[in-house]
Amino acid sequence: MDALADKPDVVFISIELDDNGEHNILRENLRLNTGIQIVLLAAYEDIAAAVHLLKCGASAYIVKGENDIHQIDLVIQKSLNSQQRMQVRNSVTCEK
Repeated sequence: MDALADKPDVVFISIELDDNGEHNILRENLRLNTGIQIVLLAAYEDIAAAVHLLKCGASAYIVKGENDIHQIDLVIQKSLNSQQRMQVRNSVTCEK
């Protein structure tokens, strides 16, 4: 939970599907309305768990493996693009 207090743009969490720690982090992130993107990294593909965790507020669910670096890169690029759009939108709003 301390990681959320630092207000990063993206947090990557390696999860175990039998652990509920990711649920607590997702709930806290939603409660605080931080805007932090939480990306879950799982050892195994579990579509039901992925759908559930995405509905609970995860930004992405990535299965560790051959393509995980590519998927992680896409998530980071998406976050940076979103952050840049937000900065432009805020600067335009402030100028009015």
